[in-house]
Amino acid sequence: MQGDEPPQASAQTAGSEDGVRRFRSPGTFDPEKEDWQLYSIRFQAALRVARVTDKADKKGLLISSLSPDIFKRLYNLLQPRSILEEVTFDEIAATLCEHFTPKRFKEFERYKLFSAHQEEGELVQDFVQRLSTIISRCEYETETDVRACSLLTAFIVGLRDQRVRARLVLEKALTMETAIRLAESVLTAEAESKAIHAETSVRKLSAKSDNRQRCFRCGNVNHPPESCRFRTEDCRSCGRRGHIASMCRTTTACASRAPRKHSRKVKLVTDVFLADEQDGQFLTCRIAGRDVLLQVDTGSRATLLDDRTFKKLGEPKLQPPPCRLRAFNKDEIPLRGATLLTVCAGGKELKLEALFTRMEHTNLLGREWIRRLGIDLNALFVGQVASESKLESVLTEFAGLFDSRLGRCTKALVHLHLKNDAQPRFFKPRPIPFATREAVEADLQRQQRNGVLQPVEVSEWATPIVVVPKPNGAVRVCGDFSVTVNPQIEVAQYPLPRPEELLAILNGGERFTKLDLSEAYLQMELDEDAKKVLVINTHKGLFRFNRMPFGIASAPAVFQRTMEQVIAGLSSVACYLDDIIVTGRNDQEHLQNLRQVFSRLRDFGFTLKKEKCAFMCRQVEYLGHVVSAEGFRPSPKKVSAILNMPPPKQVSELRSFLGMVQHYGKYLPSLSDVCAPLNNLLKKSTPWQWSEPCVAAFDTIKRMLTSPKLLTHYDPRKPVFFAVDASSVGVGAVIYHRINGEDRPFAHGSKTLTSAEVKYAQIEREALAIIFGVRKFHQYLWGRRFTLFTDHKPLTAIFGPTKGIPATTASRLQRWALILMSYAYDIEYKSSANIANADGLSRLPEGPDPEFDRQEQEGIFRVVEEEIHAVQDHRMSTLPITAKQISQETLQDPTLKKVLEYIVDGWPEKAGPECAPYLQRRTELTSYRGCVLWGLRTVIPPRYRPALLDTLHDCHVGQTKMKMLARSYLWWPGLDRDIEARVRRCDQCASVAAQEVPVPLHQWEPPDKPWIRLHADFAELHGK
Repeated sequence: MQGDEPPQASAQTAGSEDGVRRFRSPGTFDPEKEDWQLYSIRFQAALRVARVTDKADKKGLLISSLSPDIFKRLYNLLQPRSILEEVTFDEIAATLCEHFTPKRFKEFERYKLFSAHQEEGELVQDFVQRLSTIISRCEYETETDVRACSLLTAFIVGLRDQRVRARLVLEKALTMETAIRLAESVLTAEAESKAIHAETSVRKLSAKSDNRQRCFRCGNVNHPPESCRFRTEDCRSCGRRGHIASMCRTTTACASRAPRKHSRKVKLVTDVFLADEQDGQFLTCRIAGRDVLLQVDTGSRATLLDDRTFKKLGEPKLQPPPCRLRAFNKDEIPLRGATLLTVCAGGKELKLEALFTRMEHTNLLGREWIRRLGIDLNALFVGQVASESKLESVLTEFAGLFDSRLGRCTKALVHLHLKNDAQPRFFKPRPIPFATREAVEADLQRQQRNGVLQPVEVSEWATPIVVVPKPNGAVRVCGDFSVTVNPQIEVAQYPLPRPEELLAILNGGERFTKLDLSEAYLQMELDEDAKKVLVINTHKGLFRFNRMPFGIASAPAVFQRTMEQVIAGLSSVACYLDDIIVTGRNDQEHLQNLRQVFSRLRDFGFTLKKEKCAFMCRQVEYLGHVVSAEGFRPSPKKVSAILNMPPPKQVSELRSFLGMVQHYGKYLPSLSDVCAPLNNLLKKSTPWQWSEPCVAAFDTIKRMLTSPKLLTHYDPRKPVFFAVDASSVGVGAVIYHRINGEDRPFAHGSKTLTSAEVKYAQIEREALAIIFGVRKFHQYLWGRRFTLFTDHKPLTAIFGPTKGIPATTASRLQRWALILMSYAYDIEYKSSANIANADGLSRLPEGPDPEFDRQEQEGIFRVVEEEIHAVQDHRMSTLPITAKQISQETLQDPTLKKVLEYIVDGWPEKAGPECAPYLQRRTELTSYRGCVLWGLRTVIPPRYRPALLDTLHDCHVGQTKMKMLARSYLWWPGLDRDIEARVRRCDQCASVAAQEVPVPLHQWEPPDKPWIRLHADFAELHGK
């Protein structure tokens, strides 16, 4: 009780309470406005004035002086200890000091000391004070130390290579010997890197011009500076001797002088949609009143601005370009022109010349602007290195997030809600091709090690597996839950965010970080009831899932709900399923937000795949958009198939292109006027001539087809439709939503056929278009249901998701059918006229797709096809005639020759009576090595049929066994009939043929009363 306390303790308590009441807070700590060290001094002074001595009171007053954001950061830094019970005032102060005191490098401070200059308008006393502040951070100790350090700093300042300087100033405990060694090693590495880089196709633009050195005194090129007559002349601009005013480097006069011939090389990055731009240096300049991001390029004399920037600046009036630029492949770079722009940067405002291109690329800041604006590249580069150093510190702190082991969410369990009338479904294991069996077993073992799968002996539920190929040649074993679990559960509902909603969160960001969860769904644990339902049946037995697998209808909603719990309350963070993106208004805020996301992910137990993450990039691709500090725009990859479409070379190609255009005619104003030059070429009386008006109309239409008026954004809440088509030269695919009954695309794709693909049968080319499309648009199609349209009706039977693959289907189609089994889709037939958008893309493809072609050549299912081809070769080799003989005779026979043409070029709706048997099997016929195949059987030309019948009959095995043997190797129309006739003509077979023994007719005796005897047979009732 209070009355029992000693007088001294009571006095201390009363004194402490008085001190707390007297305390006047110095204000809330804001790291953006004040250093922690200065705030700490003011806070300690306030404690002294109030005579607060108790540590617990100090802690409470300090915590109450922090803003909610700073307190949250402190709370996270001190986890898992209790901030009120387990942490002292001194520990809190030390934590805040360590966190908010910028990390300083003494060599960097010494570098700043020796390179410091009085700024324009800076008073002498202010300059001295700034030097004193810098020198206080240099950590000089003795006079000897000053002398040695001065030599080292002079060495660093004097180095020409800025990368070497930046590397040295960030080095701890640097000595002269270490500096020399590091400088030499960096320079050697750079030299080797340049040598390697020179062997690659570096995209450079070069201007043809006079390479002679011009005099820096007068600008002429016919004499050296030493003999210039103006070497003793005084400049009228700066007053210095040795040059004239038009060549003065201290004024803006040379911006307006007439352009001279000079050597110019400008590096152009044409593919700016990869995440490796973080390696460059960027600077934001104020150009014509708008902020523009430029990449520093000291190898370029000129500053180059792209087509987007031209529109952003209001399409300024341009002068003809002063030079012609050519790319590394000698193609001329399209220049809009040049103009003088008002540029603000580095505390200066100047009129500077810029070149505008007609392309989209990274804006380049050339040497001329850098020199005129006085931009300190060393500080810029060091600042970037410092940010990268802080990023490495954050990544090191959260290194556990990038563990190779699969994460496990500890905050939630996944439960599946079965329908009231749900019935367990048990499927037998599907056969696995021998070529993929080893890879399947390896993945089953991997998933068991990760705790994803667990073998079980019995189960009421059993789902067949789907084998999904990976780019690295391995496979992933998934369950085909569309036939077992999905129809039996109440699908969880949770709205997936629209891309526009997520991208709005990123507005104002400067850099962007993309995070990718490692096998995201498999990091969610199932409850016991769900584990009993999610069981797969394999050739190795039954396995139950302990984690949420891909292919469950409720998985996207469950996972999105969990991820939004992870990022709840965090600013500048967006999440779409397993794709998280983080940004900030500056690098410091970005790192702060990234640290908070990492902390949340660690608390939930998730892990990331580091090689798929991208950190602090100037621009990234997210949800089909390119996101940068300037905003977001649709990814050029989505419309490159149209923008890069080659001009038509004949009337049929032009007709397909115009058919695609008319497909979207409702959204394209004045279309008939624009198409007039092209429509004229379709007239029979008009000779084919691709004129300038045709080129202009073609380019205009392509821009119209990729305009925002026609394109729409991908919306996960709307049905997805997907149309494909193939021609003799390429394949095309378009993916779209249907809005108010009209098709609105959001991505296009096309590619030219390889030399091998050109020889495919027409049905195989049409199937190839489907495989190309699903791989091209995998991010939109995987994990959801979509509708696939094709103009090749036989494929609806072969690839129908509810139908099995016919045994006689061509091997290549069987391989592709295995790939499609991992997608949930409905396939429908549409005529070419109704999918003109895909038809036009296939006839005018943008070019090859090396990544897709590589996957086709190296994929695991390619091994299956090769294995089947090996079986075909073996079967053909066992025939008494060779494949070459069959191929030659196939071309000689008019019927088979026509069939072979139909296989390659496509089948007509009707064919002559001689082709009728082949027309019935057209979906199963293919060609291999110049021979016609029906499944695995070789179609034999008429010339060799009698000889093969004799070979089959040599052993007199009878017509049944002859038919069985023939069906394993060969086929032709009427084969069974020919075998029966051949056996009937054989006397030996007839003499040993079994005679039919007559059986007397037996009549059942009538029963003497009902239900004495019951006769039963199977009968169909109501289709069952």
